[in-house]
Amino acid sequence: MRAAIRGSKGDLVLTNTQSIRSSLLKVPGAQIYYEIQGAGPVLLMIPGGPTDAGIFSGIAPLLADRFTAVRYDPRGNSRSVVEGEPQDQEMDVHGDDAAALLAFFGDEPAFVLGSSGGGQIGLNLVARYPGRVKTLVAHEPPCMRLLRETGEDDKFLNVVQETYRAAGVGAAMQKFAEGAGLGPGRGAERKTPPSPELAEAFARTKGNAEFFIKHGMKPIGSYVPDVSALGKSATRVVVGVGEVSAGTMPYRTAVALAERLGVEPVVFPGGHGGYNDDAEGFAAKLHEVLSQSGISYATQGGFPMATATLDVPVSTDEAAILAVVETLSRAHREKDAVLFAAQFAEDAAIFNLAPPLIHHGVDLEEKKAWFESWSTAVTILARDMQVKVSGDMAICHGYLQMSGTKKGPEGSVRFWMRETLCLERRRDGWKIVHEHTSVPFYMDATLRPAFDLQPEEA
Repeated sequence: MRAAIRGSKGDLVLTNTQSIRSSLLKVPGAQIYYEIQGAGPVLLMIPGGPTDAGIFSGIAPLLADRFTAVRYDPRGNSRSVVEGEPQDQEMDVHGDDAAALLAFFGDEPAFVLGSSGGGQIGLNLVARYPGRVKTLVAHEPPCMRLLRETGEDDKFLNVVQETYRAAGVGAAMQKFAEGAGLGPGRGAERKTPPSPELAEAFARTKGNAEFFIKHGMKPIGSYVPDVSALGKSATRVVVGVGEVSAGTMPYRTAVALAERLGVEPVVFPGGHGGYNDDAEGFAAKLHEVLSQSGISYATQGGFPMATATLDVPVSTDEAAILAVVETLSRAHREKDAVLFAAQFAEDAAIFNLAPPLIHHGVDLEEKKAWFESWSTAVTILARDMQVKVSGDMAICHGYLQMSGTKKGPEGSVRFWMRETLCLERRRDGWKIVHEHTSVPFYMDATLRPAFDLQPEEA
């Protein structure tokens, strides 16, 4: 399945470096949620532990003028849903997921940043998929088995598990943070308050904590990188450490790995989460490190070339229309009713899921109230969006997945719906003059809406 926004002439990677596109990639046993931002060679960002793509929200826009930044939720975390009952994670499966994402974006070797457990995934990827990665930056990977001589690895993992069984997930995560040297005073002082996107990521991380402790912590921490395969690989492996991390377990495991690889650790600003401690400094250091491997900014028709996802450049009109679709998604994510309304003509005829049968234009106060009825961001994923342009009119249709958590008894919500937009070119750009959103009904005695349907794989 290619879970991407498509124009009629090929898949699109937008040149607007601040535009974020999100979708799902079907892999064996799961759907992987990913976000794309920027233009240039692919830089895959792999988060660690119970975190997700949102932890890179600070550095992604700082790198988006030089790279196509791809960040994702590892399977089982946040929006990357696994099929069936949760199982203990396998590092090879995580490596396969990362390889599938890279294959989706093309055949050229990519750059990879792996943070913490994401560094472990990156190391597995490089060892098992020769030639897929040009440079891997493994930032403080918790290769705890490399400390086996001291017995710290088993002691640490067992203490966290025992605390979980005795006192629950909150106490266990506190033990995990303390043992990993991530407690108060271990990171650099944050230069700016968390952004709304980062705050949402922290909230999702709390929801992932139990899954991580039960199914992820031991497999990730127990994984021993294949130093022999890494040494033979054409990939340049850079081991990163935080400038204020000295003495912590992740720092010591990273140093131990660097010694076995025969390389010097590279110091990055901040601590274990340096990309949030000092986003600008971390992004600048990362670009410096990756530039030492050589970066080719090949483009065609103004769009960054990703061999597997761009056959020919899409038209300017198609790009502008797909940018409207992405802006609608961003307006939901940021709960920005004004931004949402700005995509519509004042006299737009809107057939949406809520009564009445037709809405004439966007009621700003009504939209604000609807956003306020959600306790989380409203995530809209666009899939298979097809665009047809004729003069000053255009049709765009495809599927949207809406997900989030309502404040009321509805709780968690996730379903697919059909979306058709009619747009008109006006003086201030393309505006939506008609929207038709629908969910099929089962044509039986129940006439219930088919919220359980999903788009067919392509």
